[in-house]
Amino acid sequence: MLSFFFSPRRSPLAVRLLFTILLTSSLITCLAVAVQLYTEYRGDLGLIEQRLDQIQGSYSDSIAISVWNFDRKQFSSQIEGILRFPDIVFAEIRGQDDELILAEGRRQKTRVMRREIALVTTDFGQAVKPGRLIIVASLDQVYNNLFQRGLIILVTQGIKTFIISIVILLAFHWMVTRHLYQIGIYARQIDPLSRQRLQIERRPGSHDELDFIVQAINDMHDNIQRSYQTIADLNQGLEHKVEQRTRELQASTTKFHYLFQNALESIGIFQDGRCVDLNHSGLALFGFATLDEALGLPATAFVAPESVAMVLDKLARQDTTPYETLGMKRDGSQFPMLVRGQDAVIDGKPTRITSAIDLTLIKLTEEALRRANQELEKIAHTDPLTGAFNRRHLDEVASRLVAQARREHQDVAVAIMDLDDFKLINDRFGHDVGDRVIRVLVDILRQHTRQSDLIVRFGGEEFVLLLPATELAGAEHVAEKIRHDVAGSSVAAPLRFTLSIGVTLVSRRDGDIAETIARADQALYRAKREGKNRRCSAPVSDPLSQKSPSDHELHGQCAELIEAAYVNDAPPKAAPTCRGLKPGAPGA
Repeated sequence: MLSFFFSPRRSPLAVRLLFTILLTSSLITCLAVAVQLYTEYRGDLGLIEQRLDQIQGSYSDSIAISVWNFDRKQFSSQIEGILRFPDIVFAEIRGQDDELILAEGRRQKTRVMRREIALVTTDFGQAVKPGRLIIVASLDQVYNNLFQRGLIILVTQGIKTFIISIVILLAFHWMVTRHLYQIGIYARQIDPLSRQRLQIERRPGSHDELDFIVQAINDMHDNIQRSYQTIADLNQGLEHKVEQRTRELQASTTKFHYLFQNALESIGIFQDGRCVDLNHSGLALFGFATLDEALGLPATAFVAPESVAMVLDKLARQDTTPYETLGMKRDGSQFPMLVRGQDAVIDGKPTRITSAIDLTLIKLTEEALRRANQELEKIAHTDPLTGAFNRRHLDEVASRLVAQARREHQDVAVAIMDLDDFKLINDRFGHDVGDRVIRVLVDILRQHTRQSDLIVRFGGEEFVLLLPATELAGAEHVAEKIRHDVAGSSVAAPLRFTLSIGVTLVSRRDGDIAETIARADQALYRAKREGKNRRCSAPVSDPLSQKSPSDHELHGQCAELIEAAYVNDAPPKAAPTCRGLKPGAPGA
């Protein structure tokens, strides 16, 4: 075979084939390598993007809270966690005025991917932006991997292409071109009168295109002798085709019957409105032991009585749209199912092919999913420790409740309360006792509130009561009962604890509930300053129950205020009121 390379009669066809293979393979190899390297490069970049997205989703909110509270230990720990991610080499936090708060890691200017994340959190219901988080990922490993992969792929593909091309060239010469030379010499010397047949030097038993060419040339000697057999050969071939098509038709029929009987969904065939066939799934779905029990039954026998009118309407309109209805088993039990009908012609008769799927399990799953969603909704709006509502629920409900109170001219009272010296309780007795104190407080709140009132854990040991249709005096009375019961409670033994409360009403001038809570919070701070274990109120001059005055009434009120100002040198003002134990009294 190696003599081919040194032969003066070297095959031009084989040489052209070699160059074609080398050129095509090289182009395809280069293109494939480029596509592969680009795909892997994009994949590596995508992984880094995913890590940045993961960091943004997992860390941005908590870092924003830590920066807003300036909890340096917390956001330093979070930055260290970010730098543990692969390829993340640098992270820094900058404040609202672009001042550097914290920078960790190795700075790198080139071959990097940079992500800047705005830090956003809320404070008393208001969105604040304490700064921004900057994360830098290095692309050095990506480019190193890209170079190594490209080098390895190019070297291995080049070696493989060269070896395969040489093998193909030698194989093509051995198996094709040398035989073509023999066939060409025989064709030049062919004698129509000679009965010598063409033979080439090949391994016995070979059957390929060369054999076809040799046979074709040899068949030329026999064309005249075989002419009279042409019609017979054609007839024999036709019979063979007919037999083959008959077998194919039988196989197709058998396959259709198998698919029909073993389909997972129920399939029924109806002619003139009655069942003429039903597969195994249909028999099991509708509770038939044998096909004979279902044959001849009308289509309405397979659906519940209340669904008959719908089914007849679908049949009359030849509707092929899937629809849900109630099926009925042979024993009369009903179940939900999805039905789809298709019209056809079988054996020359109009036929309705109907498929049905049992929806019982799907309906049960949907119900379970609905209940799970309700439970998730409850979890999203309640505090897990106490079962009270959380701030998210307050934000969603308060505006609607206040708007209704405005329309009905009813007061809405807000009380904000805070456990006195709760940090000392946690430090002295531990967080388990502190949690028990908070749960006891919520139990007392539930004892003194209505079902329409909202108990909200506002944060830590701070709670908010939202009392619809409650005047200031009523809210003060409720707050005093709560404060008194808390001071006398012994459920959270071995300690007693007290409560400070700030009470106010929603004012007609309040833009949102946050302004009302802020006013109640000021009253709470006043209670803390005046000795704790007390309730302070912040009255308002224009509660929701006060209807808007007419122009004439406004004019009269303004005149009275001006007169009072001249007499007393100051307009009348609602004074804050406090009630509770004096400092040093028992329970204070």
